[in-house]
Amino acid sequence: MFFIREQIKSGITSDSDGIRSLNKYQVLLAMLLVLTQGVTMASSTTTIIGVRIKNDDVAMIDALCEMSGIETRGEMVRQMIKPTFDMLVTAKETKSMMKATKARLVSEHEFTKIVRRVITSTEVQTEMFLDGSEALTT
Repeated sequence: MFFIREQIKSGITSDSDGIRSLNKYQVLLAMLLVLTQGVTMASSTTTIIGVRIKNDDVAMIDALCEMSGIETRGEMVRQMIKPTFDMLVTAKETKSMMKATKARLVSEHEFTKIVRRVITSTEVQTEMFLDGSEALTT
């Protein structure tokens, strides 16, 4: 991180009006270092948490992102856990199962918009295997 700051500082120049600017190559180098080293900008409103997910599940999250139009894995995971999180927070705050359930239903209603986009972008299944031995075509 120190190296990145030094690279950015070394690329800062001042023009005749005293306005500071960065050398475009220094900015590109700093951006490359940020991307390759996994350095992220600090945020006062969010915190990064680590969650281990199976590779197959990550591949599915990527596919769902593409199908639903959600730009990042993180946003997809946030959308997926939001109904449960809202329910638990409401339960903690109100001590009411009815209000907690209502909070979950409201969040799930919003999530169904994402589900509909996934369904719309999915190929229609034309065969259904009931017992694994024969297929019925529709």
